[in-house]
Amino acid sequence: MAGKIIPDRPPAHTDTDRRAFFVPRKDSTVKNSQAMTLFAVVMLVYQGWRVFDYMSGSLQGVGDAVRIIVAFAFLAFSEIGLLVWLHVAKPHATTDTQETTATVLIWADFVGSMFVGLGDLIKHNTLYAVDLSVIDPFLFLAPWVMVVINVGGYLVYHQADSTAQLEQAERQLHHEEVKLEMAARREAIRELQNNKEALAAKLSPHYYREISNRVTGRTINRFERQAREEEGTPRLPAAPLQLDDGDEIIAARLNGVTHPNGHSRGGKA
Repeated sequence: MAGKIIPDRPPAHTDTDRRAFFVPRKDSTVKNSQAMTLFAVVMLVYQGWRVFDYMSGSLQGVGDAVRIIVAFAFLAFSEIGLLVWLHVAKPHATTDTQETTATVLIWADFVGSMFVGLGDLIKHNTLYAVDLSVIDPFLFLAPWVMVVINVGGYLVYHQADSTAQLEQAERQLHHEEVKLEMAARREAIRELQNNKEALAAKLSPHYYREISNRVTGRTINRFERQAREEEGTPRLPAAPLQLDDGDEIIAARLNGVTHPNGHSRGGKA
C-alpha cells in the first residue's frame, strides 16, 4: 500500500510571536514620538508667546530692545528649559539624582510657564470682571523663582553626574594619601625630637671625623697650592759681594780654594 503524502502544516505561532504582534515596531514608535514632540512644540510656541508678552510688558522704564532681550532670555527658563530638561537632560542622566532633578525641573518649568501665561491672560482680559489680585504677589515672584529653580537644578544635575562623582572620589583618594604621608612625617618629626640627644651622641663621632678630615684636607690643599706658587715664581740672582784682600782669603779658605795671591788651602803663604 502506497504511503499517503501529508502536506506540510504551517508553523504554529509561539508566545513570542503573539507578543510581538501587539508590540509596535521601533520605527513606528520613533515616528509617534516625533509627532508628539512636534505637537508639544506647537503648543509651547503659543505658551511662549504668552510668556514673552507678559515679560516684555512687565518691564517699565527700559527701551524696547531691552524688553525683547529679557523676554527672550526668560524663555530659556520656561518653554526652552522644559524641552531641554525633557529631551536632553533626562535621557542622558547617569544617576538617580540626575533623573529626579530632570523630572522635577520639567514639571517646575511647565507649572511656571502656565502660571506666567495665566498672568498675561489676566492682564489682557477685557471681557470678564474677575478679581485675581490675590495672585499678584505670586506673579511678581514667579519669574525669579523659575530662574532660581533652573540654575539650582543645573548645579545639582552637574554635581550628581557619575563622571563628576568618579573624579571626586579620585580626588578624595589623593587627599587621603597626602594626609597619610603628612601624618607619617609628623610622627617621624616627633620621633626625632624625642630621641634627639641619643641620636646626636651616636652621630657626633662621624660628624667630628668628617669635619676634621674636611678641615685637614683644606689646610693641606692650601699648603700645596702655596708651594706650587713659590716654585713657579722666578728668583732674582744675588748681587756679588765686594770683599777686600783679607775677606777673600778667609772666604777661600772656608771654601777650600787656593787664593790667587798664593795662599793654599788650609796653610799659610
